[in-house]
Order: sequence, then C-alpha cells, then structure tokens
Amino acid sequence: MWDRRQRITVKTDNGSYSVLLKDSRVTFLERGNEATTSLSADLNSVFTINSSETIWEIASPGEAKSTAEAAAFIPGSAAIKPSFSVTASLLNAFESGDLRKSNWINSAVVSNVTYYYPFKYQNRSNTDITEYEIVIRLAELFLIRAEARAMQSNMASAINDINSIRSRAGLPSLSNLTQAQCITAIMQERRVELFTEWGNRWFDLKRTGNIDEVLGAIKSNWQSFDALFPIPYSQILYNINLKQNPGYN
Repeated sequence: MWDRRQRITVKTDNGSYSVLLKDSRVTFLERGNEATTSLSADLNSVFTINSSETIWEIASPGEAKSTAEAAAFIPGSAAIKPSFSVTASLLNAFESGDLRKSNWINSAVVSNVTYYYPFKYQNRSNTDITEYEIVIRLAELFLIRAEARAMQSNMASAINDINSIRSRAGLPSLSNLTQAQCITAIMQERRVELFTEWGNRWFDLKRTGNIDEVLGAIKSNWQSFDALFPIPYSQILYNINLKQNPGYN
C-alpha cells in the first residue's frame, strides 16, 4: 500500500494522468509526454493561476469570478467581521518564524477585536481573476510520500521530504528522527501546510485514530459518533442491509 503512495494517478474529464514523484520535483506522464513542476519559492504565488507547484487546478465557469475560498474567507470590507476565523489552536500550532503563518493568515480589527482568517487565496475580485481552485499541489504529494517512506522505515528519505516543505516555510531542517517522531512531524506539517484545503485535517484525524483526543479537547460537546454522518433514512429504506451509524438511532 505504501509503495503505491509514491505514484499517483489523477483522473479528470480529459483523461488520466500518472504523477510520478522524482526527488524534489514531480513528473506527469500522459500520452507519452512529460511535464515537470516544482515547489513555488514564493508562498504568495502558490495559489495563483499556473503556479509552478500546481498539479490540478479548476477555473470558475467562464473564469467569471474569484475562488469560493477567497469569497468565503476574505471580508468584503474592513468593517465586516470575517465569516470564518482561524482558531487559537491552529494559530498556536505554527512554529516561531513560520512564513506560512505570516503569509497565509491575515487579520482584521472590527469593533476593537482582532480576527484572524485564512489568506491562502488573496483575491476576491470578480473582475481581475488571478487564482484558480487548487485541488492538488506538489507540497501535499511530498507529505504523502514522506508518510509512505516513514511507514517503510526509509527515514532519511522521509525526513528529506519533510525538510523540503519546512525549508520553503523558513524553518530549520529536522534530523535523526525515530519513525514515531517522523510520523508526528509529518502530521504537524500537514496541519500547518494544508489547513483549509479540502478537509485534509479532518480526514487525517479520522484515519490516524486521533479525532476523539484532539477534538474532544477543544469541543466541549464533542462525542465520538460525531466523526460520522447519519445515514439518511431514505437510504436505509432502499437497502435493508444498511445499519444506522452509532449515536443516530
């Protein structure tokens, strides 16, 4: 299983693309052609159109409006409180000097209260489109490969992948990690690198079995069954073999 995580196939309406990670870059193999991409040195250009880091991006229909993230996260004016604020837990998760915190989180002061909000997508204009929805980017693949390598006890290569991400964020390199320490470092990097992207944090907590420990500590009303949605009653009527998820009977 972990071998397969080092080569990924992306299927789109225009066909399938094999994505092969090679050291510090990624190679796309499609119909015998190759194209390469690399980590963007500038954090503020990671989510721009045709960023060097992008593997799969989606434009709005007719390229007529900004991304949904920019519209949702960036306040419409200086007097408006952000609709979605970054939690204190996430703010405190960044190491000192992490450039992702200073570049990908912005703040607004409304009624003398400071609110922090996601700022990966920085343009909410519908007339000057500079960003597309980024579905997959190279940094995520590095972290996927790092986890695969760590699970295979290939610690040196896993740490190299982690350090590729940390270096871009202005952080010092890691070294001499045990397998457990390496996995912990990967989960930390996934948290601060991929926040607000496609629910990655949620799925990481679920698949690693840490969801109750983490969310139970910050959500007073958290219950274990909250990790699952209820199965719609209409679907249970269609299929008598379906059993309702625990907590929703």
